[in-house]
Amino acid sequence: MTDMQAIRSYDTKPTSSEYTAFQAAYDSYNAALFGGALPDCLITLQRKRGALGYFWASQFTARSGPGETDEIALNPEGFHDTTEQILSTLAHEMAHHPQGGYPGSTILARRAAAATTTRSGRQR
Repeated sequence: MTDMQAIRSYDTKPTSSEYTAFQAAYDSYNAALFGGALPDCLITLQRKRGALGYFWASQFTARSGPGETDEIALNPEGFHDTTEQILSTLAHEMAHHPQGGYPGSTILARRAAAATTTRSGRQR
């Protein structure tokens, strides 16, 4: 099963299917669009009215030991869109990651989203 198929359909473990596919997409985009420079983060599903997703720097602290990680949240209310649109949102939020979510990261986010949608033959 490809990563895209895992996002579209569920096996008997929908949590595993969704998060495995999102992690694989994150890893793929990190390598292709960011040269592998982005650190790992926690991808979550969160409902936030009016947003397809968001990036939040240093949102989670490790439960055991030191450390914290950033969050990329994707809104499942937007999942009625195509797989390409969902993955475009992921790439958009990933572009905020290297900037720590600070001003200026919007330009990078738009470039990353444009790169992913151009490859799929549609513009965002």
